[in-house]
Amino acid sequence: MAIIIYPDRVPLPQLVVNINTADERVLQRVPGIGPALAKLILERRQKKGLFTFKEDLMELAGVGEKSFHRMKHLLAVSGPTTLWHKKLAYDVYEIGQPILDPTHLRLLTNLKQSTKLG
Repeated sequence: MAIIIYPDRVPLPQLVVNINTADERVLQRVPGIGPALAKLILERRQKKGLFTFKEDLMELAGVGEKSFHRMKHLLAVSGPTTLWHKKLAYDVYEIGQPILDPTHLRLLTNLKQSTKLG
């Protein structure tokens, strides 16, 4: 089920996971990052330091151009993690960067408050 958009209403902020600060659980909020890839990201960070560009993920086994392209809009290398629930990654980005009506914004706010931020 995708979120309904209303062009004249509240813009939704960019929803991303910072791959330089996220732990294994938080990394898995991004569709396409499961437990194995999350561990590889943490290992790479430990061995080589922080990611300079999100495209650096393609150095890891299992991340090709196609899979990276599907997740790149949910990744960041600086700033806070703002993707607080994996379901939002599917609903929100199914239709691009949406604009929400006040009812959906309240629902998302309630979901954010009931879900631990990582």
